[in-house]
Amino acid sequence: MNSQKTWQASEPVGAFDAPTTSKPAFDLIRGGQSELPAHSFGGDIGTGVFCSSPVFDRALKAINEDIRSRTGLIVLTGETGTGKSLLIRHVIESLDPDVTPILLIDPRLSFQNFLRFACRELNLAQPAYDANTSPEKESEVLLEFLRAERKAGRSVAVFVDEAQEMSEDLLADLLRLSDSTATGDELLQIVLVGLPTLRESLRKPALRKLTLRKLTQRGLKLHRLPPLGRDQVEAFIRQRLDGAYGESGALFTAEAIEKIGIYSRGIPRSINTICSLAMFTAQFEQRRSITGELIDHVGQRFLPAPAEPRDETAAAAAL
Repeated sequence: MNSQKTWQASEPVGAFDAPTTSKPAFDLIRGGQSELPAHSFGGDIGTGVFCSSPVFDRALKAINEDIRSRTGLIVLTGETGTGKSLLIRHVIESLDPDVTPILLIDPRLSFQNFLRFACRELNLAQPAYDANTSPEKESEVLLEFLRAERKAGRSVAVFVDEAQEMSEDLLADLLRLSDSTATGDELLQIVLVGLPTLRESLRKPALRKLTLRKLTQRGLKLHRLPPLGRDQVEAFIRQRLDGAYGESGALFTAEAIEKIGIYSRGIPRSINTICSLAMFTAQFEQRRSITGELIDHVGQRFLPAPAEPRDETAAAAAL
């Protein structure tokens, strides 16, 4: 297995070539039993336990600034497991009081169903519905509210998770809705969060004209959440362990951390999975530390072959 070819992160592969000298192994065995921290590497990356990194902090700051500057369309992409949904939760929690968020976690809605969802989230009175109710009539209630918010210096931001699942029609209607002013000002801010294929969707003929118009009006910002680099992988592991033990010592050897970075490709969710499997195995085998050999065993036996990461540079340039 030539795993080096699969490593793509914010730092070059060469960063893994010279592991640091390990401290004496942290003693897993206490009182004759191997005692590992409970749930220190849970499968979900919770808000309270996520190890912040420079790339995460930069993306968080940039998106917050885009929202404050009333950018109409903000796009965040990244591979599965990099922490996109977590980042957006952080953004929503840190919004200024004059921004009202709407979080859409099921993007496979029709435009009419989105309008009804948005009105419910905003506690707006909705018109009576029947088979002949048009989207234009349903959207007028929302538009009236958005215009009032705009006039008062406030805004509404719609966050769409798993946005690569959106239909072209829904996204096009949302973009048109956000432009529903005579002056071209953005009535609605849209934050799309999804896999790298999302950028490809924005280049499709039905959407390209709308996204290019926002780009020329400086109403479009593109962001990417990359995997962690080598030092960031180590910091992630240390922080998770410190939260459980108080002091992690060298529970994972330098070689183990190096190999975790290679097998996981720096993706936090994969790091959690590898560390959890390694710690359970170490506990079962009464090991005193987690070594590179153990990580090889876990990686080769339990993990699927890592896929080549997508290159988003070309997609960003095309937009």
